[in-house]
Amino acid sequence: VSDSELQTARDYLIGSHFLRTDSVHALASHWLTLRAFGAPEDLNEYENRLRAVDLSALKKSIRSHFRGRALLTVIAGDAAPIQKSLSLAKIKSVRVKLQDLN
Repeated sequence: VSDSELQTARDYLIGSHFLRTDSVHALASHWLTLRAFGAPEDLNEYENRLRAVDLSALKKSIRSHFRGRALLTVIAGDAAPIQKSLSLAKIKSVRVKLQDLN
């Protein structure tokens, strides 16, 4: 993650924060979601806490919450081009399960 990516994510979260509160129902839902993830009760403090996140804190959080080898990604679609893209990206641990959905 780069400083630029962090700033883009921060700007998006701050900018969209108040757009999600255009009704009492939306405000209550947004508040409950934020509380579930440990955000402060005071919604005005949410922006301050986002601005306080620096690259070091973000990387520490990523290391503690995402264990690279334990991650599972599911991709649905045409297997041949997907496998080619994964190969080009040098992603080696791939299991393919073919399923006919017709």
